[in-house]
Amino acid sequence: MGGVGQRLLNAACVVAVIHALPSFYWAAGGSAFVWTVGSWASDLQRDLPVLTAFTLGVVGILKLAGGVVPLFNAAGRLRAPRVWWWACVAGGVVLVFWGGANTVLGGASLLGAFGAVSPADRHALAGHVLLWDPLFLIWGALLLLGLRAPARSVRAGDHPEVS
Repeated sequence: MGGVGQRLLNAACVVAVIHALPSFYWAAGGSAFVWTVGSWASDLQRDLPVLTAFTLGVVGILKLAGGVVPLFNAAGRLRAPRVWWWACVAGGVVLVFWGGANTVLGGASLLGAFGAVSPADRHALAGHVLLWDPLFLIWGALLLLGLRAPARSVRAGDHPEVS
C-alpha cells in the first residue's frame, strides 16, 4: 500500500504516539499537565503510585499498538489481515465516537449547557475538550480514512501473511 492511504495511516500513527507519550511520562512519575485529565489522576499518582504507573504504562503501550498495528497490517506483516483490518476499523470507530462525543458534550458543559462546573472540573474538562478528546477524534478519523484505501485488498486477503 502506498499513496494517500499510507500517508493517512502514518499520520494516525503520529497522533497515537503523541497521545501515548504523556501516558509514559505520567507512568514514570511526571506530573506536568496531569490537571488536564482531572484531579483524580493526581490523587491516584499520589495514593497508588505503583498501580498508577503500571496502568499508565499499559495504556501507553495500547496507544502505541493502536498506531503501529494498522501500519504493519497494511504492509502485509500480520497474519489474518482481514481480522486485523476489522479490528482497526472498530478501533477507529470507537476513537471517532469517543473523541467526537466527548469534545461536543464537554464543550457544551464548559459553556454551561448542563449547569455550573466547579473550577477544578472546569480545568480538567477544558483539557479534555481542547486536547485529549480532539486528539482521539483526529486519530480515529485519520485511521478510518487510511484504512479505506487498502480495504479492498486487505479484505480480499491480497496481503501476504508472514510465515
